[in-house]
Amino acid sequence: MLKLILNENMKLYSRVGQFIMIFILMGLSVFTSIYTYKTTPQSVGDWKVQTEQKIQTATELLNNPQIPNFQKSEVEKQLKLDKYALSHDISPNTTVYEQVAKQASLLSIITMMTAVVAGGIVSNEYVWGTIKLLLIRPISRSKILLSKYFASLMFAFLLVIVLLATSFVTNGILYGFDNSDNPYLFIGPTGEVSQMSMVVHTLQTYLLKSVEIVIYLTLAFMLSVVFRSNALAIGATLLLLLLGPQLTSMFAQQTWSKYILFANTDLTMVTMGSNPFGLTLPFSLTVLGSYLLLFITISWITFQKRDIA
Repeated sequence: MLKLILNENMKLYSRVGQFIMIFILMGLSVFTSIYTYKTTPQSVGDWKVQTEQKIQTATELLNNPQIPNFQKSEVEKQLKLDKYALSHDISPNTTVYEQVAKQASLLSIITMMTAVVAGGIVSNEYVWGTIKLLLIRPISRSKILLSKYFASLMFAFLLVIVLLATSFVTNGILYGFDNSDNPYLFIGPTGEVSQMSMVVHTLQTYLLKSVEIVIYLTLAFMLSVVFRSNALAIGATLLLLLLGPQLTSMFAQQTWSKYILFANTDLTMVTMGSNPFGLTLPFSLTVLGSYLLLFITISWITFQKRDIA
């Protein structure tokens, strides 16, 4: 099995496209880090005085009867955070881990990249006509399929590590590596301010976002097996990735909408209590696990029964 996985990785990295993806990801990480540093005004003066001024401004804004409800809710959240930071002597100085956590938004790019790889790793064997050479070997189809799936997962894991490392080094140079003591403040499900280590928050964010990568990767992998067309598998996955959340929001008022795949993929919103469907982490993980098992089962049955003659 290990030799099969190594062989799939050799085939994967023998194509220049994978390295182009890695360099694009690194370039995006460096560019967004520098752009954020250049465009975000740095705090000057006593941060406590500035925070008190922000609290006063927010209080006056909340007293305005013309403020929209959605804006009022956001102002109230920020007001709670500012008051908590002031009372607990937590300065708002930007830290390297804070910026690394913000760059988790680039994980959506990784989702697209891995969908491209997983969407072609099986279907390309049919396109290139190498599937017969692959299946005449004295190796079960299950092992062949599993090795390709593991190779796709390993590529996704590599991209996440590359993003983490590039972001950490770049932002460490910009903001310094010795200012990572500030905790991460957030509004919990109960509406109260909570805090956690910024390092823990950063790793948790990347871990939860990586679950979404695995789900879409497996979806693309399944479509690659079922349709034997890399263009169709990749296109369908990217289309669902872009339109899925919007389509789900259309049925948000329906009781069954919480079982839709796209309502559960963003686990960071679930853990922070900001999911519009009011889902819990165990529920979302159960739903995602069910979809993952379904995608893998369909892939396995299709690959086992397909006639390649």
